[in-house]
Amino acid sequence: MKKQKTISSIACVGLLIGVFFLSSCKKETPPPVPITQNNQNPTTQYYVRFKINNVLHTYINSANSGMMNMPPVSPDSCYGNIISGYATANDMQHNGMALTISDPQQVTANVIYTNFTPSASGEQEMQNLAINYIDSSGVSYCSFDQSLFAPLGFVSNGRITITDMTATYVKASFSATLYNINTSQSLTLTDGEVYLPRSH
Repeated sequence: MKKQKTISSIACVGLLIGVFFLSSCKKETPPPVPITQNNQNPTTQYYVRFKINNVLHTYINSANSGMMNMPPVSPDSCYGNIISGYATANDMQHNGMALTISDPQQVTANVIYTNFTPSASGEQEMQNLAINYIDSSGVSYCSFDQSLFAPLGFVSNGRITITDMTATYVKASFSATLYNINTSQSLTLTDGEVYLPRSH
């Protein structure tokens, strides 16, 4: 059990460092604005909405929120995509949600992204995702990938679906089982939705 917790802690910390380091690159981006200028209609506002253990959380039009795309840095690497939203402008230490997708192909709409399954040939680029949540106390929770942690008894059910994507915005749904750093607590993430601007 100690080895199990150590492995999962390292992986979770690694995912969080990567996600929030990359997210911090957007700090100078102006706060997102509605796609239309009708501020009286909540459906035109950018948002992140989800349930944690059946309790609804909604972040509306916060700064440092959006989708960032990163091309492969080498022929054998993957495209990186981060969709993130926070409750408070310029506070990425509390009340945040970050969805990370790594894939050999550019992400597209109407594709379901899941935790990767190892290829039979071994050394190949694979689809992978991480879902990371920070609560109001600054405690981090993340999903685990299938190949490393399902054999150890952890639930590996992270799922992200890009439902609509244009040059200016992205819509997606998501769900997962999340664990804290030492795997002593799990959270059920359901009914996740995002509607956020894209940064290029």
